[in-house]
Amino acid sequence: MSAKTVLAVDLGAESGRVMAVHFDGRDLRLEELHRFPNTTVTVNGTLHWDFLRLWGDIQAGIQKGKALNPAGIGVDTWGVDFGL
Repeated sequence: MSAKTVLAVDLGAESGRVMAVHFDGRDLRLEELHRFPNTTVTVNGTLHWDFLRLWGDIQAGIQKGKALNPAGIGVDTWGVDFGL
């Protein structure tokens, strides 16, 4: 099997990260590309995830991994959220 690299986006309650996962046919190697805090914003007196900042950080991490020519991107979030 030929070597492959994929990107993984992991969003947690306190932070997020974009990782490159390298597989050489035998071993996996993880490389952190971008880590960022997950904070909230107050809108009309209630707390909300700062989605626009999260999206910007996800894009920044993917941009850092672009040169690795990833074969795919996976997204993992908390709760019942999902990424397409």
